[in-house]
Amino acid sequence: MTIKLFQSNFGWLTFLLIIIDSFLSSSLKASENIPLSTRIFQATKSYKSYSDTIFVDGLGREVYFRGWNISGAVKLKSMGFKPFKTQKDAAWALQDLKRKTGSNIIRYTLSWEGVHPQVDTIDIGYLEEITFHIKEAIKNKIYVLLDYHQDLYSRHLFHKNSKFTGNGAPAWVTPKENYPNGTCFLCVHWGMNKIFNKSVRLAFRNFWDNAPIETQKGVRHVQDEFFWQMKEVIAHLKRNLNEKEQNFIIGINPMNEPIDGGFGKLSSQKWYSQKMRPFNKRVRDLLDEMGWEQSFVFAEPLVFWITNAPTIPANPPFNKQDPPLKGFVFNSHYYDAQRMSFSHKTVKNGSYLANTDHIKSTAAKLKRPPFLSEFGMFIKKGRVQNQVRMIEATYQGMEISKEQSSSFASFYSPVISGTQWHWDIYHNQHRELQNENPNRVITEGDAWNNENFSIVTDGGFKYTTPDQFSVERAWPRRCQGRIMHFYYKGRPDDGRNGRINWIAMKFSPQGPLYLKDHDFFFMVWQGNKALGPTEIYLPPHFRKRSLTVMTEQIIKKGLGRQSKPKQHVFSLPDILPVSPKTGERVFIWNQDKIKGQLHFFLAIKENKEHPLDKKSLKILQQSIKKTIKKHQSPLFFRGKVKIDKVHVGRKSIRFKY
Repeated sequence: MTIKLFQSNFGWLTFLLIIIDSFLSSSLKASENIPLSTRIFQATKSYKSYSDTIFVDGLGREVYFRGWNISGAVKLKSMGFKPFKTQKDAAWALQDLKRKTGSNIIRYTLSWEGVHPQVDTIDIGYLEEITFHIKEAIKNKIYVLLDYHQDLYSRHLFHKNSKFTGNGAPAWVTPKENYPNGTCFLCVHWGMNKIFNKSVRLAFRNFWDNAPIETQKGVRHVQDEFFWQMKEVIAHLKRNLNEKEQNFIIGINPMNEPIDGGFGKLSSQKWYSQKMRPFNKRVRDLLDEMGWEQSFVFAEPLVFWITNAPTIPANPPFNKQDPPLKGFVFNSHYYDAQRMSFSHKTVKNGSYLANTDHIKSTAAKLKRPPFLSEFGMFIKKGRVQNQVRMIEATYQGMEISKEQSSSFASFYSPVISGTQWHWDIYHNQHRELQNENPNRVITEGDAWNNENFSIVTDGGFKYTTPDQFSVERAWPRRCQGRIMHFYYKGRPDDGRNGRINWIAMKFSPQGPLYLKDHDFFFMVWQGNKALGPTEIYLPPHFRKRSLTVMTEQIIKKGLGRQSKPKQHVFSLPDILPVSPKTGERVFIWNQDKIKGQLHFFLAIKENKEHPLDKKSLKILQQSIKKTIKKHQSPLFFRGKVKIDKVHVGRKSIRFKY
């Protein structure tokens, strides 16, 4: 009865539901029940012969996550292995992140060394500070993925004059007498230490083998110690976060960019089955033991599984004989190693589609949702190593796939949630003594191994990109059904050749292009009568008064705060108080009478040089309706599409979808 009343009086009742739900999601008193809209589960969506695992909420809606890594500063001793110096900085930065980007997730980096500085010792002060940061994220309705961040295992594997450094394990876990001096004469880039540095490789082998180490309190085993401190972290968070706040801990990424350290006599698949799979299963068992069944294990494969570096085989990371594990997310990274180093190929329209489809299809085989927890590019504006083009190409592949036989987007494109690397408000303001050497004070960039990735600088007040359109993006948070495909076209300035304009709309191979000079957001979904509306985030530069909004039922200028019976679209400010930097939460409610009915939403940003009249908008609406009814996408890849190959061992594959 309640649901029927709700559906028949959509306007004011839906508005009331959203207000109540927003209030409940913000009200974090332990005595109240957790709102169904904030609870995250896994489910399956199918289309023709495809089946993909997705995130869903308690109202039955597909959930999509978009956010940032907070932050690379965890690698620095000068930062106390934390992303923020003060609680005030954390509170301001996380609200600013939400206001500018609408992020609904962060990958919060923390340090084993920060948690566990000595054997049998937990730094409670460290845990209290990171708990405050986590609470500030949750206040802004941001889910938190806890990331045990390491690179090159530990800084203590390097001596004070080393060219590079690491981060991760504390000194007592890596006693100097157990390792060579950490020198790597062949290493030009820090990442080459993963292959050529004997100390780094030995430390990883010892971790996977759970090797014994001598400590001041007797013999301990490396991996056992890691799990001991993880259990202490979870226990602390359970004591200091109430039930609603714990619901926002989406999961744990137990090891960033794992490497094997050498397979020995094992194949890569057997090594995974015997070493890495038991480690990941142990994380899952610990979460269940601690009462965090709702949190997922964001398990990464070996870091080189999808690399395009020519000297490193991209070995398949899993053994087909291993049964699937429940409560896991397929957590990958993607960086274009070739173009970041020696390649002279410019990133073009469609460059990364095969790589992102490889991630999607691998996740589907494992029956896990795909998640891209790191991607991005260091700050560069050249022809090849172009920060904006590489980031834009990655987002393109996360959002859509391409038909193999045409330049149209695939009607069904599984989407990849993700967190970009990274958001550091102290960029260019650090003062890090590399390997505690007073003669090597690093202040520029990210202050770690010459990295320079942060998307913000100058205390967080400026972007490192030429404009905000590649940072402040539109995307769906919830879908009242199942997403077929979506795309944000922001035409960001690449800093060299002008605006990137890769996608338009087209309705036949020989037909004209539509919206070729406009920024827009477009999504198609298949309804399923979920008990909550579709929610789409539009960034601040999509001004609610001037943009044009279109569905299969309506065309209207601007976004209203109320909904009329035949105009099932309305919006609320994403964050209060409202300012010019505030985005919009757009809600669409569909009252489906037919199961699997298709819907679309299009938001077109105003372009005064290319105005759209009512007649052309009506033609556009009818054309979209006809096209999606035939299960075809109107999104069209402009110009020549050049897709990179995916390296799997010695073979190369093309995109699947």
